[in-house]
Amino acid sequence: MNIDIAQQLRRSVLLASAHKEYKYEYLTVEATASMPIILYWNASTSAAALPRTISYSTDQVNWTEATSSYGGTQLVTLSPGEKVYLKGENSAYATSGSAYNYFSSLPEARSTDSLFEVSGNINSLLYGDDFVRAADSSVAAFCFTCLFSSSSVVSAENLILPATALDYRCYYRMFVSCTSLTQAPKTLPATTLAEGCYENMFGNCSSLTTAPELPATVLEMDCYRLMFQSCSSIVTAPYIPATTLAFGCCEWMFNECTALANVQEELPATVAAQLCYHGMFQGCTNLVTPPALPATALARSCYTEMFSGCVKLETAPELPATTLADSCYSTMFRGCHSLERAPVLPATELATYCYASMFQYCYSLNYIKMMAITLATYSLSGWFDFFEAEPPSVGVFVKNAAAEWDATGASGVPTGWTIEYETV
Repeated sequence: MNIDIAQQLRRSVLLASAHKEYKYEYLTVEATASMPIILYWNASTSAAALPRTISYSTDQVNWTEATSSYGGTQLVTLSPGEKVYLKGENSAYATSGSAYNYFSSLPEARSTDSLFEVSGNINSLLYGDDFVRAADSSVAAFCFTCLFSSSSVVSAENLILPATALDYRCYYRMFVSCTSLTQAPKTLPATTLAEGCYENMFGNCSSLTTAPELPATVLEMDCYRLMFQSCSSIVTAPYIPATTLAFGCCEWMFNECTALANVQEELPATVAAQLCYHGMFQGCTNLVTPPALPATALARSCYTEMFSGCVKLETAPELPATTLADSCYSTMFRGCHSLERAPVLPATELATYCYASMFQYCYSLNYIKMMAITLATYSLSGWFDFFEAEPPSVGVFVKNAAAEWDATGASGVPTGWTIEYETV
């Protein structure tokens, strides 16, 4: 398409809009703080980071072409309130997790005096002036890896990521360590995910207060892994409607989100996958009420460390599965100091390490009902272990009347507890 015609089409669409539609805007950077920023476009130090060519403009009429370089290509100096628009015709901006092109700002990348916002349609980096009409709704593997990593971006609320079909690690570490970022894109519309597509996308964004919508119902390997790790200002987790899980899909997703207090009532999947929820809420020290976990088909380490370190957790979700998997619940509630009653554990046959360290350092726990008839190798290993300086409270242990085991102490019935028997 003729560039002039494409530009006229885009502008006519804008004029016809009753309100601003950011999907019709070029990718835009706006300086917002008290001092100028110098926008740099860098290639990583890896020789495999093939330089990408972009054009930039301050008026959307006059464009300057630039190519990324390993030392950094200075694009433009912006005073507070000034904008620069970006476009390019490229298949992707990264070739691997260590070979990528990214934007940064000077002076110091995280300076609170050199903040900027990003908005508009990120597809203008891929399709030039024709980005609005681009029919391709997918992105390539590693496409936008680390694009704004460790920069002083403060808001991406109006950044449009329109792709509905993703590829391997396409948004991997895109905003990682953007410690000034307070607002993420409002939604991540993709419903067809790929391995690691959002992995560590917002890791260590310690100022981020809200998370984007996540509409996908079928997850892929590592797709949400570490996605919000150490986002210590997020209070409410996004709703996750997924009913089909994959290996490590939500592993460490909200790890160390210390302000997180609100989560959905239920994670609806009924079939777990290996490591799917491993460490998902580990270290969420403000979480009181967990989501329900209706899964009855478990996989190896599916719930390992899921609520470990949640010191305010007062209730545990029901765990209805009767057929267990190796390490399925190991260290699940480790360090949950406020938990008083364990969930009923209905399985009569255990698996290797299935309950290992499950209630370690749960100093307030005073009730366990566990229906196992036989144990497996290390199935109760250290499941109720404590530091000597902080002994557990005395409680009641409900045991299957047909139980063929008599272990006591840290790897059995807690010392000093009353044993009651129940016929199943």
